[in-house]
Amino acid sequence: MHSYSTQPAEADSSPPSQRSDNSPASQLSSNSDPSPPKSPSRHRERVLPIRSERVTVPSAQNQRPEASNPAVQRLSYNSQAALNHYQALYRKTSRASKFLVELTPKEYTELQNTLECDPPLCAFVRSSVCTKWTLETLIILMPTEVHKTVVVGVRKKLLAQLEAVRDAASNTGEVSRLAQRVELVESTRTVNLLAVRSTDNGPALEPLRFIPDASFTFNRRKTPLLVLEVGYSEDKASMHANAILYLQTRIDKDCIKTVILISLPYQEPEARKRQDCPLPTEGTCVVYRADRASGKLVIDIKCKKFMNKNRRPGRGRNLDLRLSDFCLPECDIPISISSQELVELFEKGVTAELEDDADDADEKESIKAAKRALEDDQDPPVSDYHTVCTGDSISLPTSEASDTESDVSPSSEPAETFNLKA
Repeated sequence: MHSYSTQPAEADSSPPSQRSDNSPASQLSSNSDPSPPKSPSRHRERVLPIRSERVTVPSAQNQRPEASNPAVQRLSYNSQAALNHYQALYRKTSRASKFLVELTPKEYTELQNTLECDPPLCAFVRSSVCTKWTLETLIILMPTEVHKTVVVGVRKKLLAQLEAVRDAASNTGEVSRLAQRVELVESTRTVNLLAVRSTDNGPALEPLRFIPDASFTFNRRKTPLLVLEVGYSEDKASMHANAILYLQTRIDKDCIKTVILISLPYQEPEARKRQDCPLPTEGTCVVYRADRASGKLVIDIKCKKFMNKNRRPGRGRNLDLRLSDFCLPECDIPISISSQELVELFEKGVTAELEDDADDADEKESIKAAKRALEDDQDPPVSDYHTVCTGDSISLPTSEASDTESDVSPSSEPAETFNLKA
């Protein structure tokens, strides 16, 4: 029976030539597990004492490398998918008009922090991409030319109507002051709301984040009073659900009063080229108004079809609003955009969309032609006076006799074409 000391043995510091086979290090080495003989090496390894415990060293493959930049954090699978889609839109490698992914509040915050670490990408997302995050679902919409044309046109017409109300001599001073306190909110500002969601533990508040196409605030309120949403590739059911969420939620005791939805009929690229091709659906404008006077929320919905399937404006089916939709006090001063104006904006957007499609087609065709030229690798056509540089002299491959001689200095530049006269 052998007894072992709990203290580790000390390594023999004597030279290898003076060590005996009965040294403690050699005895411990002989008691170790057998291993296959090793090939002789030039330098003899130093024998270290063996401890009783067994240590497991994790492999390098199982170790997760730490990020060099502390601001950039590892994203989840869904957050990374959303970031990849943003980058594809920024690099114009994707033309998908709609992208949906489920994101928890933590994942959404991580995605926003990562975007802020890339200023060019963040600026593109805020200015050119429509983002909505509702009930753990992130919706990324890439606005088309039709969408952008209608949004900008409706926004300008509403501002012009408000300026007309403010400057009208027939209106009283109170009405002019009300119209003057209405302000257009930046299109990149995020609207933060809270929605009541039923869970197993009872009702809970869920954060919502919207970036509406346009919104108007009154008296510099944090939350806008009127919100405008234009849908071109979105279905009407999802737009209706978002409008109800706008009116049901609140934050800091501020509520949205009016929501305008303009639904535009979407056409495939081939159908856009034909003016006689009927639209799949009619163009509609819906106005949602919230009434909270009785202590309960009552939503009044008015829908009008401003454009039929033949692209004709509906007679008398205008987008009718009033000044009280933009401000808190009740005021029945009318603010309206005719159906004819809405149809003209839609047609203008379709024309811009066709031009954009044509530019993309020309760009793709030029890229294909360049690739074919590289694959063929054909030499350019040789003219009668094309010279070939051989280093010290120029030879003229022409059938006519020429007494002209010229010397050139050696150069690594390719041959040039000279117009020489015989």
